[in-house]
Amino acid sequence: MTPVGCPNLHAITCKPNGTKKEICTLEDLPIIVKGQLELENQHSAYAQRFLFCDTNVVVTQLWSQTHFDGYCAPEILDWATTFHYAFYL
Repeated sequence: MTPVGCPNLHAITCKPNGTKKEICTLEDLPIIVKGQLELENQHSAYAQRFLFCDTNVVVTQLWSQTHFDGYCAPEILDWATTFHYAFYL
């Protein structure tokens, strides 16, 4: 059994640029979630039993709510209740 890891699309999309950190916008977040879900689905095909992801839809929902005065895009809220994960650390 080989555990498989899934990349963090948020970290790839909104990464430091020189000495100034780029900030994700509200418009970025649904795109990030869609890409993250695609990566999870791709990597789950190789996972025999475990798929380790350091972020998911719920993390993006919470990030949005803490960085945008409680707001989260409706599609992210919907996805957060649609996709379920077995364990959180």
